[in-house]
Amino acid sequence: MAKANLSGIASACKSSRIPFDSLVAPGTPVSAKTNPPALPADLTAAIAALVKESTQVALRDLLGLTAGSGRPDLDVAAVDAAVPDATAEAQPAAAAPAAPPEATVVPPATPTSAPPAPTAPSLRTISVDGLEPVIVIADRDERADLGQHTQLQSPGFYSGLWLASRTCYPGFGDNVGGRAGSNPELGGASPADRTVCIADRHGRLTAQQALVGERLLGQLLQQPGGFTLRNKLPAGAPVALADYDMVRVFVARACLALREAGVLFTTVPAAALLLAPVKATPFRPLEPDAPVYRLAVAGLRSHLADEGGEWRLLGGSEVRAEVLASAFGPASMARAELLHCGGLLRTGHVLSTTRDLYFSSSWAAAHFVLGQKPRSDVWKSIPRAGDAPRPRR
Repeated sequence: MAKANLSGIASACKSSRIPFDSLVAPGTPVSAKTNPPALPADLTAAIAALVKESTQVALRDLLGLTAGSGRPDLDVAAVDAAVPDATAEAQPAAAAPAAPPEATVVPPATPTSAPPAPTAPSLRTISVDGLEPVIVIADRDERADLGQHTQLQSPGFYSGLWLASRTCYPGFGDNVGGRAGSNPELGGASPADRTVCIADRHGRLTAQQALVGERLLGQLLQQPGGFTLRNKLPAGAPVALADYDMVRVFVARACLALREAGVLFTTVPAAALLLAPVKATPFRPLEPDAPVYRLAVAGLRSHLADEGGEWRLLGGSEVRAEVLASAFGPASMARAELLHCGGLLRTGHVLSTTRDLYFSSSWAAAHFVLGQKPRSDVWKSIPRAGDAPRPRR
């Protein structure tokens, strides 16, 4: 093949030695369509064979075909047949080399990008992560085992129950199982028949929250048809309103579970366990001669009536929203309870009472209203109609 090509090239060189002037006459413009000199037939056949071979290789690489591929419709023979034999059509006097065979190759499909999804409106999601109560009940001879319970090694509250006398003893413990199992108030000559311990399943209940739970449980146990407390009602602890609400729901869930199990609260409706435990004193009108006092503190308008030793903060009185560090715990606890049940409402920067509230002394009423230790002269008497004005000193 190499020798034939060389002889063809030599022959082409001899036949192309034609004077340039004889091809282009003087004054005749050179046309862009002028045919080039023809190549010898053997050279043309050699070029066509090379083109066919390279085209077949390209098609095999593209389709991934091999001899005996198992696809008779796309076998090597089919690829060879798809490429025409250029030598059969080649003429010795052809003016130009045969064009390489055109193989129809379908390019791979380009993935079409999906249209952009429409933008969703801005949505607000609120996660709810409340406390989950775990309740452990021990009979009289099992109470000592409460200290070994793995889910009672954290803050919680409990109550000992004397079923015959319908009395109870609510309590609190940083380690509620250990405290309930060892408290001497539940033992002695007449031990509690049953002890109920309540804690958070994951140990997330804080000591302050557990103190609030102790007070709430004591309040719920005193409902009509319930129990009488052997000790004083627990004072609770100063907590924010959000904490109080969360503990209130936590205690309600525990009490509903005790009711469902037939342990406690079986004679009260479920709604009584969900509503706030604060009891409102029935309204009664003031006595005509009851002395009434106003609060002598700027920014707060409150009125207090003296009903023979019982001091009545009148509905609509304003209460300072903040509780200062000098205040006792009940001031904060009372605010949280009253806000939870609607006894107090926020009106601007202060709180307002929605009903009359009762206190044991004028000092206790001032302590609640001011949220701090008050002076003894913060209440000023309001003259009644018909009273003679007092001379100034």
